[in-house]
Amino acid sequence: MRYPATVDGEAILEKLQLIAQTMKVELLINQHKLPLYVEQDKDFIRKMQQLDQEFDVCLPIGITKQKIINLV
Repeated sequence: MRYPATVDGEAILEKLQLIAQTMKVELLINQHKLPLYVEQDKDFIRKMQQLDQEFDVCLPIGITKQKIINLV
């Protein structure tokens, strides 16, 4: 599991657990890596933002039986 440094990882886990319970499935986190923070003015971040715009990357989502919800 990976998420932005600006997002509360525990909140994401709680939402995933609720979704799993609703769908009557077991949630198994195989690997949980803490977010890394990189200064916004770094070349790496500018390149990632460019790719994000170019390929229209979207935020992670959670899927329930009724609807799709943003996790972040």
